Amino acid sequence: MSTSMLESAAAEALASLAEMPRRPREQRAAPRVACRIAVQAGWSGETRDSVLTDLSASGAALAWASPIELGEVLSISFALPDGTDVACVGLVRSTRASSEGRTIGIEFHNLPPDERRAVAAWVRDH
Repeated sequence: MSTSMLESAAAEALASLAEMPRRPREQRAAPRVACRIAVQAGWSGETRDSVLTDLSASGAALAWASPIELGEVLSISFALPDGTDVACVGLVRSTRASSEGRTIGIEFHNLPPDERRAVAAWVRDH
């Protein structure tokens, strides 16, 4: 994803954050399933390897080693176990301490429709 596309997606994600109604803490927009999927996340000019610990059609949780603020935007890419490549922007919606150090909850933005359908189908099948 190019820098200008990332900046545009980040601006769009942040604008949508301001417009979104606040949900109770544990209410999810889509069902999630536990998983262990390798992911690359770009943030602050770096690319970091991490692990998705749960996944839905609208977002995911990642193991995250360093502090990060709510509202930060990550470029993320991963491959589903069936081989489908997924790349989009993730808006950090939550952070919490976990057994892996820290877990961040991200909301997907700019996820192409075919990739969203592939993620939703994988979640539904698992």
